[in-house]
Amino acid sequence: MDVYNLGSLAGLFALMAIAWLFSANRRNLNFRCIITGTAIQLILGTLVFVAPGSTRADEENGT
Repeated sequence: MDVYNLGSLAGLFALMAIAWLFSANRRNLNFRCIITGTAIQLILGTLVFVAPGSTRADEENGT
């Protein structure tokens, strides 16, 4: 895992913490919804990073 991926993961949890802080009812959390949404986001992000053309597009852009 690259350091940039760890930063992205930390940012994901930081945004969830900020949303929790500004929540009107902090005790009423639907953990099933939170876990499912986070899992879907991580799965889609993983699919994007391991897609066959993703590294080739980065090389063509010079990044």
